[in-house]
Order: sequence, then structure tokens, then C-alpha cells
Amino acid sequence: MVDTIHYAELTPNEFRERIAAAPIAYLPLGTLEWHGEHPSGQHTAQQLPGSAYWASDETFGIIMEAVLSNLSRAGFRIVVGHGHGPSTAYFRDHADEWREKFGLECICCWNPEKHNDPLGIQTDHAAANETSLMMAIRPDLVHMENLPAGRDQWPLAIAGDDPREHASADRGRKAIDTQTDRMADLLQEALNSL
Repeated sequence: MVDTIHYAELTPNEFRERIAAAPIAYLPLGTLEWHGEHPSGQHTAQQLPGSAYWASDETFGIIMEAVLSNLSRAGFRIVVGHGHGPSTAYFRDHADEWREKFGLECICCWNPEKHNDPLGIQTDHAAANETSLMMAIRPDLVHMENLPAGRDQWPLAIAGDDPREHASADRGRKAIDTQTDRMADLLQEALNSL
């Protein structure tokens, strides 16, 4: 049996043990944005019905401060926040402020200054890399048949290598390995700075 690390599934004693071993929280910056049949190549405000990926900066900031205050109080020292691009950018842009206010080292899963490899996360938009990640993790959710069959028609809102030609589960597994190595480095660096 694998020991759980899911906050909501831990007993208080298990929680104290996990915090003592590694005071790191992962905070998903909630998003539901379908890819493939998608808004537009220019990333306009148009949404497909059911997509939920935007809140005003004011609202998002209030939510983040409430969550971070509680994570700090619980004993976390490092918070990895990641999700939809604008949410991740907001989180990264306010990291210094939150370090000062809550004593938390706030980092993202991707550092644009360090990570320019085409594999990993947030290296494209609905293109070969993201499609490959899903092919490796949840192939049942990938519907390549929904993309235009003709190569003369570029799929909506896809930015990067054409997934019809370059996506595969093998590429997805390589991207996962690349991202795992990145995260190990980022987290070790954050732990060393405590």
C-alpha cells in the first residue's frame, strides 16, 4: 500500500509527519479548458460552452491570499502553484509579495528563464506536446478524429507542432520524465533555500 500525500486524505498525525518531511503543497490553479475544438488561434475571450478558466485579478487575488494564508498557518513553507497560463503568471508575479506576507516560497512548475526544452508542460498550446502528455496519461480523453483531417487546414487555437503529425504516447512519456526532472530540481532548490 502506498502512503497517501493527499492533504484531504491524511489524518492529523500523518499530516504532521508529511509536513516535517517536506513542507511542500501543490496548489492546482483550477481550470477547465478544452483543447482541439477551441476558441481561436488568437486566444480571444470566446469560450466553448463548459470552459471555465477565468476570474478577475481582484477575485483571483482574494482567493489566493485566503488559501495561502491557510497553507502558511498549516505549516507549509513551499507552495507550487500551477494551472492555466494567466493563473500561473499571476501566481509567479505575486511570489515575492506572498513570500513577504505569508513566509511562503511560491514557485511554478515551469520557469521560462530555465526551461526552453519543447518537452514538459506549458511548452505549447493544444499542440503535439500537450496532446502527447494526454496520450500518455489519459489516452481515452484524446480525440484526434476531431481535428481537421486535411493538412491544409490548421486546427483552431493550436500553437506549436502539429499534433496530427508529431503527437504520440511515447513523446508524452518523455515529456513527463523531463518535467519530473525539472520539478525535482526546482523543489530541491526551494528546500535548500529554507
